[in-house]
Amino acid sequence: MKITVKYHLNRYELFKEPENRFLGQTKKCLKGGCRLDILDSGGNLTASVRHSEEKLLVTDSQDKTFSCPIKYGESADNGRIQESLIRPPMPEQICFSTRQGKVCILSDVLPEACYSVIFALAFLMLHDDDIDII
Repeated sequence: MKITVKYHLNRYELFKEPENRFLGQTKKCLKGGCRLDILDSGGNLTASVRHSEEKLLVTDSQDKTFSCPIKYGESADNGRIQESLIRPPMPEQICFSTRQGKVCILSDVLPEACYSVIFALAFLMLHDDDIDII
């Protein structure tokens, strides 16, 4: 299965290829901190993903929340690998389980509703080391 992500201003649309079927969208929430809202193909809110210290928190439409710890590279003495004082350590992976079982990103067995959540988690993981200048 191939998923295509198309970027629009403050939102990402996910499509299943080759039939170009719309799966849903991920929208940046501009107020309330670093949060992404997940909407299904009908525009209904299915989950929100937000960043909180060293983990990502996913809240579903029934207000149930689970966390995804962010894993960082470690040196031999169990210290985080940090290339410089002005660049925080870069995250290497996120780990989480769903009610359906273990998540395997490269597998075709994932429910389609999970792709938007995985995209939001990966997006926030990759931007964890961004520095906000105010």
